[in-house]
Amino acid sequence: MIVATRDGRHRSKITRKERLDRFLKKWETLSEEEKISVKGVIEEIQQVSQGGEVGYEDLKEMMGMSPLYNTLTDSHYVDKLADMDTFVKDDYYLGAVGRDLYPKWLADLKEFFEGEYNEAVISGSIGSGKTTWCEMSLLRMFYELTMLRDPQSTFGLMPGSEIVLVCFNRDDTLAREVTYGGVKAKLEQSPYFGDIGCKIGTSVTVYPRKNIKIIAVSARSAKALGRNVFGGIIDETDFLEGSSISGKERVISPGEKPFAERLHSSIIRRMKSRYDRAGILPGKLMLSSSAKNVDSFTNNRIQEARNEPGVFCRDYAIYDVKPAKNFSEKRFWVLVGNERITHRILSDAEYDAMGEAGRANLESQGCKFLHVPENFRADFERNIEDSVRDIGGIVTVSLSPYIQMREKIYEAIDPNMVHPMREEVWVTNKPPPIIWSKLCHKVKKRVEFGRYEEILEPIRHPESPRHVHIDLALGKNDSAGLCISHMVDNIDVERRSEDNMVTVESAPLIEVDLLLRIEAPPGGEIDIGAVRGLVYHFIDHGFPFGYASMDRWQSFESLQKFRQQGISSDIVSVDKTYEPYDLLKLALYEGRISYYKYPWLIKELEKLERDLKKGQVDHPQGGSKDVSDSLAGTVFTLSTNMQARTSVLVGISEFEGAGVDDEWVRRTMHRKGEQAPKEVSKPGPVDTSPGFITG
Repeated sequence: MIVATRDGRHRSKITRKERLDRFLKKWETLSEEEKISVKGVIEEIQQVSQGGEVGYEDLKEMMGMSPLYNTLTDSHYVDKLADMDTFVKDDYYLGAVGRDLYPKWLADLKEFFEGEYNEAVISGSIGSGKTTWCEMSLLRMFYELTMLRDPQSTFGLMPGSEIVLVCFNRDDTLAREVTYGGVKAKLEQSPYFGDIGCKIGTSVTVYPRKNIKIIAVSARSAKALGRNVFGGIIDETDFLEGSSISGKERVISPGEKPFAERLHSSIIRRMKSRYDRAGILPGKLMLSSSAKNVDSFTNNRIQEARNEPGVFCRDYAIYDVKPAKNFSEKRFWVLVGNERITHRILSDAEYDAMGEAGRANLESQGCKFLHVPENFRADFERNIEDSVRDIGGIVTVSLSPYIQMREKIYEAIDPNMVHPMREEVWVTNKPPPIIWSKLCHKVKKRVEFGRYEEILEPIRHPESPRHVHIDLALGKNDSAGLCISHMVDNIDVERRSEDNMVTVESAPLIEVDLLLRIEAPPGGEIDIGAVRGLVYHFIDHGFPFGYASMDRWQSFESLQKFRQQGISSDIVSVDKTYEPYDLLKLALYEGRISYYKYPWLIKELEKLERDLKKGQVDHPQGGSKDVSDSLAGTVFTLSTNMQARTSVLVGISEFEGAGVDDEWVRRTMHRKGEQAPKEVSKPGPVDTSPGFITG
């Protein structure tokens, strides 16, 4: 099982119950002859134990004193296996490169191979030795395979079948030069592997006598398919989404499993199909990566494997594994926050003042405390977010999560509203599959005295002018986003400024008509004319439009054509300043926006990050924000073009020097209506009083 320590580290340990369960699983797979042999070994071990010989208290040593055990071992191996200390430190094996392996990692190697684990998840800070440890583990597997008399027979394979250990990385170059390259460099300095006749190439090492191979493979290659994969390394698991072929990050669809997860599952299935015996695998798969954030595959795999006894886990900070002499004895405290509490450096007085109860309370909310050597203070002061991850080795929420009160994303979903198209994503070479009955209906309108005409008009708030924002893209490697929204009403809200002055402001109550992700056809580009045509379809069905906005990319022709339709139009970029997204976030926090459940939007809003270096809102690697950009665009134009411009008041964090956070909304926001102002401090029932929600 995997346990979490108070400072946020993860360690695996095998409980007595897990050991017993594992033994019973193995026992059930044995033949009667094998069971007799095992019983004989146990009896001999008991005799050694009862004899009380000095120096044989360790189980492994006592097993070595069993004649039957040695006989059985000799029947499988050509010679007695070198123990882990000898293998790592002796010059005949890996001593030339292994003598400097940090003691903690050496102890972990022993536990990994003695504990009958079949998978390792190795995370933590950069420079802590993750990659080296995985390389040593793979070489130990290779060594043990070469020592088998007949490995194919041992594992039930056809005579002469290849047995493969795989070095995966993001692309061929990284797999060959980095992951396999580290293994290759160690092989070349080991006399043992040279003496037995291993042929070490640039991307493949082969022990031809027994057809055992180590190969370098791109994560997206099919080279490992159909092969007898015994184990291997998947390096940098949290950075596999991209492809060296496309050169760009592929966006993951809502509900789609990340590529790293699919690759991991595929390799485990392959190992099981070749070597599984009652759920127990002889080979080992190592996952190595500095986890990017709490949503990354590495972190999710750690959480998922909490109760899997076969999964070994370690994540260290660099100062946990390197010798203490490399660091200052003086240390400082760092509070690692959560989605609402920001990271910050604590003075000793602040840490002590919290007391055990205060610290326990923060830890119960997912916060952690790091005790960091003084050497790294400048790094944490310069960029605490990156330092927590890269030096402290602790995964956190997204770099700087933009929408910290994420419950507001879900509170804005109106269950009575639905996506008005048959598909969630529109490809522009096909007619837009709009279900008009969900959007508009026919009504009789008097056009002159005594004469009526049947016309189409929106079902919801027909008189309200619609605003559309289109986030364009060429479409070869990117998508476009479109949003149509309208204002339902204006409501008054009270806000409190930095100097504690209360201001009453009028703000729009906004409802979304359409959210849409737009993609190009295979091998083609997004048809910009077809995107404009979608807006014209809405006009033809009775929707009044008051404003159209687009980002700068190829927008001028489209904006001109919208103006020819009588629609005010302009360029609106949601990337140049925080203002469009600040207005969207404020509308969410104040409960002034409603939309239907659209998976692309929900996913994008959840993953938005505040990039302090670029000064903009961005998406994580492999993510997108095309739909959320289009929503932010309509919120911006509805908030700034249909009423007098009002500044967005930004509150101050409760922690001095910690910067802006979102707690100010909870503390300062009031909504004014027919009743007395009510402080919105906790999520509560939606206010449906007159004037708040109409239609």
